[in-house]
Amino acid sequence: LLDRGIKMRTENVETWLDAGTPDALHETNRYLLSHGRDNTNELGSLEDTQIIPPVFIHPGAKVSHSMIGPNTSIGEGALIQGSTIKDSIIASGAKVTNSRLETSLLGHDVTVTGLSGKFNLGDDSTASS
Repeated sequence: LLDRGIKMRTENVETWLDAGTPDALHETNRYLLSHGRDNTNELGSLEDTQIIPPVFIHPGAKVSHSMIGPNTSIGEGALIQGSTIKDSIIASGAKVTNSRLETSLLGHDVTVTGLSGKFNLGDDSTASS
């Protein structure tokens, strides 16, 4: 990059946030939510849904008849219906229906239906009861 003329400078790093393991990723998510990424106050009303801060729910996600949080992030285009999700990261396009998830990581376009527990599912996965 320097050979291409890109200007660089040094910066002090006050907090190192790791994402190398599922546990580290959850810890980083909890840190970010408790340090300015929580958007609970911006959510408005969600259809018959209880929010337990801190959470981040993308404005393009649809959440109804559920309990979300604490420490949960939900990506753009995700659809959550009739579910309880705690301490989890749900990527964009994921669909969670009639499930109870805790300490879970769901990749892009994952579908989970009728399950309860801890799940780490990669992109485009499907899991149901």
